[in-house]
Amino acid sequence: MDERYFILFIADEDPDVRSIVDRCIEMGLKTTSSGGTERFEKYEAKDGSGSSIDVQNNEVETVVDKIAKSKKGELTFWYDEPQSTDLKLSFVGSKSSDWPTHRVMVSFRTLPLQVGNQSRAGDYSEAAVESRVKTIIDVLVEIIPFVDPEYAYSTLWVGQNPVEGLQPTGKPIPKHIQEIGWLTIMSESTVEDFGGFDHVLDTPAWCVQRLDTGHVMIVKSDRPVAPTKTPSAELADHLIK
Repeated sequence: MDERYFILFIADEDPDVRSIVDRCIEMGLKTTSSGGTERFEKYEAKDGSGSSIDVQNNEVETVVDKIAKSKKGELTFWYDEPQSTDLKLSFVGSKSSDWPTHRVMVSFRTLPLQVGNQSRAGDYSEAAVESRVKTIIDVLVEIIPFVDPEYAYSTLWVGQNPVEGLQPTGKPIPKHIQEIGWLTIMSESTVEDFGGFDHVLDTPAWCVQRLDTGHVMIVKSDRPVAPTKTPSAELADHLIK
């Protein structure tokens, strides 16, 4: 199966689009499937109302300028071979005062993260999959300073309501969710709601890391799909009260 997996960032302010794009390119991500970084092969720029707008050319600077102004649009990067290793950054740009406000969504295809697939072109070895997962996690960590999320959660985008139980419906967050997805990011204040740093850092997950920004990132297993290393206990039992 090849579904898209999403990381959804909830934040108080709109992100720094330009800095996010610059950092992605600095990390080696490409803006075309052939390995270029001068133009965006796939993108969508939107105006303040969310309607698509025409961009005269697809040069990186021009596209980023349009999206940075409206805070709405979608950019596609490539992080490895084959072409299915695309990473999409969607900027939501909401003026609503309703909470939660999703500011950024990062999504990727799950097929390149599954070992095997001998019938398809490209490398689907253990090492290749491990490297791809690491790249995705690294990108998420690197854009955190430019998004400053209060909370980020993740889900496989299947079914009629893929965020059910994962998207907080109120505050405090632990009392308004039922599940913990593959990857979760918490701000310092959110960590306190989940029981404090000692408790959160003791989560029985594959990776728990306190970042330079003060956020804590929890990665449940070594892969978002078909994992080989899973937590010793249910994360929800540890984190949700």
